[in-house]
Amino acid sequence: MNPTKTFSLDQLRNLVPAAFADKPADFVSDKYTFVKTVDVLDDLYSKGWQAVTAVQARSRKSDPLTEKHTIVLRNQADQGQMPELGELFAGLRMTNSHNHTSKFVGAHELLRLICGNGMTVNEGNFGKYDIRHDMITEDVRTIMQRFQSQSQKQMATALEWNNLEMTQEVLNSFLIGATNLRFGDKATLDKTTALNRYRRWGDEGNTLWKVFNRVQENGMQGGAKAGEMKRKVRALTNIDAAQAWNDGLRDIAYETKKLILATA
Repeated sequence: MNPTKTFSLDQLRNLVPAAFADKPADFVSDKYTFVKTVDVLDDLYSKGWQAVTAVQARSRKSDPLTEKHTIVLRNQADQGQMPELGELFAGLRMTNSHNHTSKFVGAHELLRLICGNGMTVNEGNFGKYDIRHDMITEDVRTIMQRFQSQSQKQMATALEWNNLEMTQEVLNSFLIGATNLRFGDKATLDKTTALNRYRRWGDEGNTLWKVFNRVQENGMQGGAKAGEMKRKVRALTNIDAAQAWNDGLRDIAYETKKLILATA
């Protein structure tokens, strides 16, 4: 993900065709309220937001114009905050479908700059809203009104987590929880080690923020390997699996924060 590279609406049409659908799946009932993703995109783009990444589910059995799709946007006026944490940007993730597989969901997110060429990683959502299909315009407006204050809370959370040092016992607890979340009954000690490997010097250390960053990235982007593992950790490309990972890891981090404060 590159915060300096954005997609025009025409480019998004090729990446996520379902976002531009003008009708839902044929099998939905008359009571189904169709929400055009492009209507929301048009509104956001007019306010300075642009997409930095877009993914659509793929299925041979479903119409590509009805599939679940997710788009992450950031406002081009945002020049980033907190360079000491790697330069953080506020982002907005939208998820929708037209075949009953997803509500229209908006989520506040953090994007973190990780190197000089502008690449970022997603730090997961810190506030999510299910939008009612019959109140789409009003609900999106409400989310955007809340966005600024919510973004500041995210930044404050990042700074707070960076000041919370983990003991070895707390670190082990976090890593075990993360490994079980990511791999389920296939969790192993080697996979725990792989998740905890840092990719850059800025992520070295055992503060809650740094551990959260490197585990989130390794679990999401894949590529890490340790010990007797035959294969590297695979990237999460499925929309639902990626969302479950981000949501679950965020919850583990919040519980870990409580544990750190309780044992301080």
